[in-house]
Amino acid sequence: MKICLDTRNTGRSGGTGIATYTRNVAAASLRAGHEVAWLEDGEDNLASPHSPGAKLQRQLRALSASRLARIQGARTHESSWLCPDLYRVAHVRFRQTGRLTRIRSVEKPDLVHWTTPLPLEWSETPGVVTIHDLIPILHPELTGIAPIHFGRMLRQCCAKARLIITVSEAVRRDVLAFDDLPPEKVVTLHQPVDLSAYPVEKVQAAPALVEPGGFVFFGALERRKNLVRLVRAWAASDTGRPLTLIGQPGLGADALFAELDRLGEKRDRIRIVPWSGRDSLLRTIGEARAVVFPSLAEGFGLPIIEAMALGTPVLTSIGHATEEIAGGSALLVDPHSTDSIQAGLEALAEDDALCGKLTQNGLVRADAFSPGRFSAGLDAAYKLAL
Repeated sequence: MKICLDTRNTGRSGGTGIATYTRNVAAASLRAGHEVAWLEDGEDNLASPHSPGAKLQRQLRALSASRLARIQGARTHESSWLCPDLYRVAHVRFRQTGRLTRIRSVEKPDLVHWTTPLPLEWSETPGVVTIHDLIPILHPELTGIAPIHFGRMLRQCCAKARLIITVSEAVRRDVLAFDDLPPEKVVTLHQPVDLSAYPVEKVQAAPALVEPGGFVFFGALERRKNLVRLVRAWAASDTGRPLTLIGQPGLGADALFAELDRLGEKRDRIRIVPWSGRDSLLRTIGEARAVVFPSLAEGFGLPIIEAMALGTPVLTSIGHATEEIAGGSALLVDPHSTDSIQAGLEALAEDDALCGKLTQNGLVRADAFSPGRFSAGLDAAYKLAL
């Protein structure tokens, strides 16, 4: 079966969680014996995608209800269709008309997998769409995405899809509550965690970011990650363990930096690392006392499982997807309570027995997110969609 994947996120610099998901889907599809193809927009060939000329051309292209995708030369185990500036044009058209853009092509894949909701459909081609979360609708204050616009697009994507994949049962419940869909049309398939490309010797030889034994957060430094409360809780605690925040500033990061400025002498014991190589990041996680992830809203929470797979205790939020993914193997706190987060930090800082238990349970929990299990689940989903 030829499965075509969008490149909306993989074709962009910087990388995102959805880009990681897309690469995992490609690897899982190949593992299951499918052929992988890509729907590309020629991003690499756009010299100035935000120039006045490019924007004007985008507006003109958005007048058309459909776009032609042409198949490109095959690569090893892969082929691709090309439609110039497809994703940006489709978003422009949806904002103008509230309608999906239809893709036309002479040759067609057996199935297209939209790895995130996009304002696109492929003529005469069955589609699967993955929904990672409904945060723009349920918690619009935590994102920069317009909830009405997102909700309108999501409903159309769900209506066109043969099958909807959610990354957690929590998100599946959200989707079924949001839209009137047959329950059998929405299935849950947890993301995989695969660290096989990073052997222990390679990780241990990587440059260290910080001294071992501290608390570590990694991910975007944005409002929904609840970092202001985390910093307040850490500052109020009696722990002597440092706190390291690894990630690029995102929406609402100004509040975090303002909070850091109010810390006084303790500010020196919090380190911000805006970027890290993967090897050094994994070393830092593996050497941490605990990974702290008291997020306000998640669809999955990949750092939870990545930390567990490395044998590191995890503190995360009670309820919804984070509690589901933790599976009873993390220390759960109320993300809306600074006192609760503080108590969790102090327990992890001092209680070696607790940390040992969380490490053992976490390693077992991480096994449930294996690439093989994901591949089998994805293969079953594709067959169900057809």
